[in-house]
Order: sequence, then C-alpha cells, then structure tokens
Amino acid sequence: MLAKIAKFQSYEDTLEAFKRMKTEVFTGMGFGTDGFNVMLRTFCSKREMKEAKSIFQEIYSQFLTNTKTMDILLLGFKELNNVTVMEIFLHHEMIQRGFKPNDMTYNIRIEDEELSFHC
Repeated sequence: MLAKIAKFQSYEDTLEAFKRMKTEVFTGMGFGTDGFNVMLRTFCSKREMKEAKSIFQEIYSQFLTNTKTMDILLLGFKELNNVTVMEIFLHHEMIQRGFKPNDMTYNIRIEDEELSFHC
C-alpha cells in the first residue's frame, strides 16, 4: 500500500501517509524498518533520490535501520549513474554510521565499476 502511495503521490503526501500508517493503522503491530525500507525503495526506483535521502535523514532515527536500508539508498544512487555521489554515500553515510558492507553492497559497487569501465 505504501509503495502505491509513494508512486502516485507527492513527497509530502507520502511522508504524511507513512506517519499516519505508523501511528494510526499499524499501532502496536511492529510497523518499522521493513515499511521504512519499502518507502525508500519506492522513491529510489522512481529515481527521486533527493526525496529518498530527505526522508532517510528526517526519520531514520525512529527505526532500526540496517545494511539493507543503506543498500537500498546506495542502489538508488548507483541508478543515477553518479559514481561520486554513490561513493560519498557509502563512505560518509554508511560506513561512518557503523554499517558493514555486505555482499549486496559489494555487488552494487562492482556493477557500477563494470558499467563505468565499459562506457
């Protein structure tokens, strides 16, 4: 449901819907990191990384973000074909926050390096 809202609504409407779902719809039902990741993934798939990063910065502290959360954002930056931004996010957001890169993290980076090499 959240993915559909994010796909068709504005950034502000999506953030408001997310907050309502967390506080009104899924109260006491463990609405957390998975829902947060869905919302981030939706913005990333729409290549709206400014919005995805804004959401992340605004409410990440309310969730037990994990390496999957960070990989979603890293993949979003990769899809923009901006190696510099991707590397800055990896080192200044992910690693400095204490997240350890995993196989997915390295695969995202390898795919990006392969694309850069062939271009």
